[in-house]
Amino acid sequence: MTPPATEVTKVEKKGLFEEIWISVFNPGVNDTVVKAMNLSFVASLFSLGFLSYSTGGNIHTIIVFVTTACLFVAINFFVKELQKVEVAPSTESKKED
Repeated sequence: MTPPATEVTKVEKKGLFEEIWISVFNPGVNDTVVKAMNLSFVASLFSLGFLSYSTGGNIHTIIVFVTTACLFVAINFFVKELQKVEVAPSTESKKED
């Protein structure tokens, strides 16, 4: 007689691209998308920094580097403020109950 089969539930970990794809259909800020965006900006800043250095400080590459850095800071600021706004209504609704 064979022992009864036990069901093993696998916790399926989603990949980066799958989480980004799913986040398109969900409202709000997704941490995976923010991490991927930050990684893209950091890689862009490193490559633009190297390009600025290797071209001897070409003004065009420096301007693109500064513009990218400002965009990186602005988007991260906006995401942080958006996360604060999402948290605020949920705490207010608990106070009303």
